Amino acid sequence: MENITKFILIFSVILIIFIIILPNKSENNINKINIQKVSKNSSENHKSMENSSIIHNANSLVLSCIDYRFIGPTMDYIYGLNNKNDFDYFVLAGSSLGYNQSIDTSGIWSITYEEHIRIAIKLHHIKEIIVIDHMDCGYYSAIYGEEVNTPEKEEYRHKYNINKFIDTLKNNPEFSYLSYTGLLINVDDENNLKFNVIYEDH
Repeated sequence: MENITKFILIFSVILIIFIIILPNKSENNINKINIQKVSKNSSENHKSMENSSIIHNANSLVLSCIDYRFIGPTMDYIYGLNNKNDFDYFVLAGSSLGYNQSIDTSGIWSITYEEHIRIAIKLHHIKEIIVIDHMDCGYYSAIYGEEVNTPEKEEYRHKYNINKFIDTLKNNPEFSYLSYTGLLINVDDENNLKFNVIYEDH
């Protein structure tokens, strides 16, 4: 009986070792491996970012509206201009109108956007600003109301604001040397999109 009791006691101790101690040791080893792997990857990513920051130049700063319907097509269009990933991207509600209205009302949108132009010039050495408006714009309706209640009236306002946006920036000595392109996205009855050039430096 005494031998059986000793056997049970020894077996219990061995079982405890396997259940508690060894798994924790194994888990610690796994955690060490994962931490080392993450640290290694983070270090490699950091080095990659350092290298890319040295050579990263963007050709353009693109301004578009916040409307989610047009973000994807706008990106595709810019990619098609041989920019690939070679552009910075900024959004304002109404695009050109958002900037112009901010100037007219002493708002902060225009100040913020101009600060980002300076940053894009300093960090990425941009050479061009592309402004893209789109038809069926809710912000235009909110600002102009009945003045844009037909496609013809809205298109007139877009052309006016795109040209005003470009003229304002070109008359700023800080940005006058940049090249400018103004585009308007038209939407047909079948929801097909067409990018029309409103203004383009030659």
